[in-house]
Amino acid sequence: MIARAGACVAAMVLFLLVTTVPAEAHATLSASSPSDGAVLAALPPVATLTFDEPVRPVTDDITVLDPDGRSVGGAVGVAGPKVTVGLRSTAVPGTYTLTWRVISADSHPVGGAISFSLGHPSRAAATTAVRTSTAVSVLFTVVRFAGFAGFALLAGGIAFCCYGLPEALDLRGVRMLIGVGFAALLVGTFGSLLLEGPYGAGAGPGAIARPELLGQTLSGTYGKALTARILLLAVLPFVLAYGLPRLGERRSRLVFGGAAGALMAGIAATWSAGGHAATSTQPAGTVPADVAHLCAMALWLGGLAAV
Repeated sequence: MIARAGACVAAMVLFLLVTTVPAEAHATLSASSPSDGAVLAALPPVATLTFDEPVRPVTDDITVLDPDGRSVGGAVGVAGPKVTVGLRSTAVPGTYTLTWRVISADSHPVGGAISFSLGHPSRAAATTAVRTSTAVSVLFTVVRFAGFAGFALLAGGIAFCCYGLPEALDLRGVRMLIGVGFAALLVGTFGSLLLEGPYGAGAGPGAIARPELLGQTLSGTYGKALTARILLLAVLPFVLAYGLPRLGERRSRLVFGGAAGALMAGIAATWSAGGHAATSTQPAGTVPADVAHLCAMALWLGGLAAV
């Protein structure tokens, strides 16, 4: 029994690694004003970066330097896929460099730089790209995977006991499966919430304690989706406490199955709402499809582990 469960979990790990990576396409810069390499007669009051999806700018990592390395960047604004950067009035001729770093819809940071010249091109000031901390990147990957794996074990285990074999709940291994799934999903959710700020800002693990980074995360779409997931997880123990002891009663089992199924679908929707599915050109189709994909994955792999 233990060996079979271990093999199922190993298969689930392999499946998640194979299927979740390709879906994580990040935002790309599609246009800018001034355009990269442009030679201008006068600097505009604002520079605009346009991406292929809504983004969240990392304000401290968006800078504009004149040819002598002095900062001429002003206020940073965002409206969907457009990021604006104010430019201070200056008459210094030469090449200006705008470096940027933004957070994609799937919570991943991307960065780059464009240059434009006033009057004529010159040697540009040296810039340093912000890199994501390796430790934070590894931790963030681990907690995100824990969330997916926990969801699969939890949803699949509950569905197996509710609609497959109610007597399976008497088995210690199945009860542990559901408990481990809930714990992993909880850790993955809170871990993602705390690590998103340092991950996007290129800071180390110590930045988890910085309240301004947590505030930036909570104000974004990804943070709001995680907050909704936390609220749903707060309700789930009460639903489990009601339904699991009553699996032998047909009516109670149906009520529990419906309530638990709605919660699982809601939890799956938080991934879709905080990711690329919600920012596609047809979210009315891509979000339900993404939710259905996540639920099908959980029912199959989690149910397989319960067997």
